[in-house]
Amino acid sequence: MTSLYRTVCQVTVLLCYCVLVRATDIPKTPDLYAFYSQHGIRGTVKIMYSLQENGPENVNNTKGTINFELDSHMDVEPASYTWALFDLPVEYTQPIACDKGYLGEKVLDLTSLFGQVTLPSLNFTVDFNTSLINIMGSTSMWGRTLIFEGPNTLCATIMPKEGLKVAAAQLSSPVAGSVTVMSWSVGDVVDTRILTDLYHVTGDGIASNHVWKLLVTDVLDTKQDRDRGDCNALQFLYDPDSRSGEGCSPTAPQNCKQGDLSGRLGLVRSASKPGGGFGGGSRRAFRDRRLILPDLNGPRSLYLVLFDKELPDVVLACGRFRELRPRKARAFFAQKGVRGEIVLEQRSHIDPTHVLVNITGLASLAGGFHIHEYPVPIPRVPGEKICSATANHYNPWGWVPADSPPPGRGTGEMYELGDLSGKFGMLTGLTTLENDVVDTTLPLFGPYSVQGRGLVIHLAADGSRWVCTNVEPVGVKMTTAVAIFRYPLGGRIFLRQATEDPLSETMVYIESLIYSDGSVNSTINHQLEIHTNLPGVDFHDWQSRCQSTGTVYNPFKINEKNARDCNVDTQRRCVVGDLTMKHGRLVIAGLASEVKTTQRLFTDVNLPLSGPQSIVGRSIVIFDDNSPKQRGNRLACTPIMYYHRHKTVVKDWFGNGLATPIEGKVEIIQETEFSSSSIQMDLTGLRGEVGKYGIYSAPVKVDLQFPCTESVLGLPHNPLNISVGSGIQAGTSDQYPVGDLSSKFGQLAGFSVIHSVFNDTNMPLYGATSIVGRSFVLNRARDDERWACGTMGWGFSPSEASEIRAIASFHHPGGFLTGYVRMSQVVYHDGSATDTVIEVFLRHPGRQNTRNQLTITRNHRWAVYVNPVGVDAAVAPLDTRCVASGYMWNPSFVQLTAPVVADQRNEEVYHQECQPHVPYRCMIGDLSGRLGPIDVGNGRYVFSDKNLPLHGKYSVLGRSLIVFSPDGGRDKFACANIEPDSDIFKFIVIRKPRKFVASEFVEDVRRVLGVPPWMLLVDTRHTRNIQNDRCVQFKVHFYGPVATRIEQDLSQLLSRGQLDSPTIQVHGSHVDPKRSKTIPYHVCDESDNAHRQSSSDTSAATSVSFAAVLLVLTIPLTIFK
Repeated sequence: MTSLYRTVCQVTVLLCYCVLVRATDIPKTPDLYAFYSQHGIRGTVKIMYSLQENGPENVNNTKGTINFELDSHMDVEPASYTWALFDLPVEYTQPIACDKGYLGEKVLDLTSLFGQVTLPSLNFTVDFNTSLINIMGSTSMWGRTLIFEGPNTLCATIMPKEGLKVAAAQLSSPVAGSVTVMSWSVGDVVDTRILTDLYHVTGDGIASNHVWKLLVTDVLDTKQDRDRGDCNALQFLYDPDSRSGEGCSPTAPQNCKQGDLSGRLGLVRSASKPGGGFGGGSRRAFRDRRLILPDLNGPRSLYLVLFDKELPDVVLACGRFRELRPRKARAFFAQKGVRGEIVLEQRSHIDPTHVLVNITGLASLAGGFHIHEYPVPIPRVPGEKICSATANHYNPWGWVPADSPPPGRGTGEMYELGDLSGKFGMLTGLTTLENDVVDTTLPLFGPYSVQGRGLVIHLAADGSRWVCTNVEPVGVKMTTAVAIFRYPLGGRIFLRQATEDPLSETMVYIESLIYSDGSVNSTINHQLEIHTNLPGVDFHDWQSRCQSTGTVYNPFKINEKNARDCNVDTQRRCVVGDLTMKHGRLVIAGLASEVKTTQRLFTDVNLPLSGPQSIVGRSIVIFDDNSPKQRGNRLACTPIMYYHRHKTVVKDWFGNGLATPIEGKVEIIQETEFSSSSIQMDLTGLRGEVGKYGIYSAPVKVDLQFPCTESVLGLPHNPLNISVGSGIQAGTSDQYPVGDLSSKFGQLAGFSVIHSVFNDTNMPLYGATSIVGRSFVLNRARDDERWACGTMGWGFSPSEASEIRAIASFHHPGGFLTGYVRMSQVVYHDGSATDTVIEVFLRHPGRQNTRNQLTITRNHRWAVYVNPVGVDAAVAPLDTRCVASGYMWNPSFVQLTAPVVADQRNEEVYHQECQPHVPYRCMIGDLSGRLGPIDVGNGRYVFSDKNLPLHGKYSVLGRSLIVFSPDGGRDKFACANIEPDSDIFKFIVIRKPRKFVASEFVEDVRRVLGVPPWMLLVDTRHTRNIQNDRCVQFKVHFYGPVATRIEQDLSQLLSRGQLDSPTIQVHGSHVDPKRSKTIPYHVCDESDNAHRQSSSDTSAATSVSFAAVLLVLTIPLTIFK
């Protein structure tokens, strides 16, 4: 039988269950509701049933009351309406359509039973006691549409309020569409309604009828087998009751196996095109009181299978059932004193959206509030108006705001989709708001979903944007992908989808697109497609560009005839990769000032990011219809890669002068650049001594006795220059410096342990203000002194990723700067990577510093150049210094002629357009263009760069870092090569000479080895006297590209007492013949061991072996979890 199942496809089948417990004393069922908001009339119609007798055999012997609570705030004149029940439900994913053809046939004329009703009407009731309005059966009201016809037409779906569950299976080809199965239980009685919406997307497209069944996988199938959606794996008809199936027919459904849908219900129709619910339309309704679905998360998977119309034993299409949970999204506010949330929840596509509002701190300042087109970005600079980046109100249905009634008076369809204050009323004069409403035009399902967009509260005084946040999915794990363009245009496209459901909607956000090839004119009407293959090196070719990407991605083989009917509302009739037909054309900016015009955010219902049809690992191609003939119409292409969350962890703690009792970790996670951050603190050993705590500017230096001081770590991280002395009490996150956690969430005074989770809207792990690579500090409560600290390193699982570290070490003895630039980036096994964290610590050599004061020079441009440098790093003439470095590293050919051709205008355009908010408009090597200039001699700085790869074909490893002359000068002032930065450590034990000073020992070792201080450090936490004070134990870290050689030479030096040549020999410099080759220190050996004392401390200390090398481990500095 397996050979018959040969076509792989999907279909959406939604399964909704409401389980009711029948009372033993009061025979009453839960109520049903229909929510209305149309033509100025809004409210509910409530159907309240009561059973006349107990027992399942009497479940349809019913009576009850229909209660009308339909009001108007627009002075709508009361009028008479006819009313009737129609077979199909309303779709709440698009503008509400009360077209009776779309809603199926009329199943009950309520006007003939009860007469006309007057609307609007409050507390009007109609009692019924008739078998024509049953809880169950063919005349049940639930899952159907109640229509009122009068001066206008009103419609809404009647549904139970609680207990509904949803599951989905999707077909995509050669038949696509949706099927909704709703099962409602009253006691032991189950009533099921099946709604189909099926249509052809390949072949001749002629409407047809098909056998349809439910099949299950083998219990031994793996999860991968179940997820692949392969019809060939299906062999077993769903039959939990083990029925024989003999005598199965629509007139004897009790004889049918549960999976035999066509045997029990008849054939299912696939229309020629989507739309319509009567006659030739694609929507149909069935009633099935026999179907009970299994646990869809169990060991077996359940599939809906459609068979060929001519060969009823041959599979035409199939799709796996998945539980489709209610969609929930939240806009979390913590800005300018405003706190709270707006929570949206939509149970299914045939339910309206429930909106729960709880906001405080409005201070009578707020006016309107709206959902806008685009998400709120991370603030990059002080005073940035991030709410302005959200663009206009979200208005996909093109409503004219001037036609809207006053706020709070009209109904949902009379306002822009995102105009919440129009629908619910203004916030004017309020200090707090608690509200619980239903919105029939605010979808979380379908192509007009509001998820991922920004929500803005405006000031009442002038209508300006006051506070804003993003509408983020809640309670579901998300998969994110990204496409990064670098040439001939720069920018990013983000894609997000629920991880467990690759057939759910995908949010696509075009952040920015700007020409990077030197073009300064914006262009319009660009097509956007997903193509089958990854791009090759032809992404920059002047002829036949991007041909390597192949053709548009079309896994379901949608034919051209059907694709002509493709649009945003019929996306399953579209080729998967044809984003142009589904969502329209794009704009590409010529200037950075115009980049906002290129933004787009749309929701695609058929763009999987996982599973067998995933687009990840394929390419995005942008077209130009006016391109030169030789180049072809493909303008740009780039791969689609996964985009992983950023995570930072600190769990290696340093005491400030004393050993610290602190144990545990602080972990901070941000899912995307547009999400709030989760802070999890799990610390012990606080002893009730900790008061303030927070994140400080620079990382910890392990070799210092007092590593937490201001001179080492700087001040609390405050990139937005928030006034520390503002005096705000119990403010929101944005009213304090980014790193001031204790002001945001309260001090730790009195705590011995802390296990807490905080949500911070002002704690970025991406971009220029990122906290990654900085330090976490705990202050002592009694005197506010810094008590303990640790570095916030990258957090990742070694099974998923690895950390790449690099260093540009300025240690040439004749060089013009001393210090280092360190870089680190996490690279995942799928090829994607995090931002790159950069630590800069540069000073002028001692000869350039005045007594007791370092020389500080400012505004140095810095960049990565293509070649490594050598002896030219230390030559005196500026015109030949660092000359071997070549030109700026530009593997993506940004503004190609600027660094090569002496074209002043071209260079001016480049420097004008390369800006921090358009980093992909910059050459990869242009650090000052993206991050700004640096100062020398003024401490340490930490940066985060999203366009500085340490891996792959664009890697900066093996190249050189150039620091230019101060005050914006263009001369190459100093340079160093960018090399791998290892970190290994070793415990050594030496004899303790008289008048021993640990710092002198370290300096002596560095001098003989010829290594700079940042390549050999002693972790002061592990320095201790042992052997009854005869010996000293050190933990020594070795860094840099020759860390292993430094460790080996140190072992040789300690064992022999001499090292003939230095470990690091700098090209172009001569070894000082008077250089010291020996040190007055020796390894503690067994003769020293013989003098051990019997005390417990000494015994414990001498339990290690006193060889030159006690332990050598190679470890990254990243904090693993």
